Amino acid sequence: MELAPVSDEPTLPRWVQIVAGLVLFPLTLLCVLGAISMFGIPKVQADPILQLLAGAISALCLWAVVLSIRLIFGIRGKYGIFGPFALRILAVGAVGLIIGGAFTGVYVDHPIRSAVLAISYVLVAVRLWRMAAQRSRGAAA
Repeated sequence: MELAPVSDEPTLPRWVQIVAGLVLFPLTLLCVLGAISMFGIPKVQADPILQLLAGAISALCLWAVVLSIRLIFGIRGKYGIFGPFALRILAVGAVGLIIGGAFTGVYVDHPIRSAVLAISYVLVAVRLWRMAAQRSRGAAA
């Protein structure tokens, strides 16, 4: 199965992209402010692991701001909004949610719901990884 180049893929109308970007931009800015404010929490200041987590969340929020700006101004990346590397990071994050649930005890408290969510996260991760592989092959060709 051959992946068509990004320019041949169907896209949303330009006005929908602008409206989505304008709606997402203030929300993502609010997320950045909230993520940066986590550094002011005394528990985060005392624990280097929590500082790393707060930094990762802040970076993801900044990435969302960049994506909303790209939607507003119509700046297309080489692979669209999400390239192969970003898709693989999202896939690993989905698997990380499953692993993180094992440490929180959610599988004991809510076994059925947690099992359904774990299965859906695995399916999402597999789909994202396949999309990344397709986009990588398309870039190499």
